[in-house]
Amino acid sequence: MLLFRVTLRAGRSPAQLQELAAALSETAAQTIGVPAETVRVVYQEVPPTHWFVGGQPLSARMDDRDASTQ
Repeated sequence: MLLFRVTLRAGRSPAQLQELAAALSETAAQTIGVPAETVRVVYQEVPPTHWFVGGQPLSARMDDRDASTQ
């Protein structure tokens, strides 16, 4: 059994999470030869207000990016 623990920003759709899990499972199968059905993927989703980059919350960086596209 192989376990991937993935920490990512909250807000992705269930379909996106499923696609990523499938890709991780298939990549592990191809790369290290484990059966894809034995691969486990656990997501820890973090709200942007609780994720900091350079001392600033990710939510502020996202707000800045949104403002620059308007």
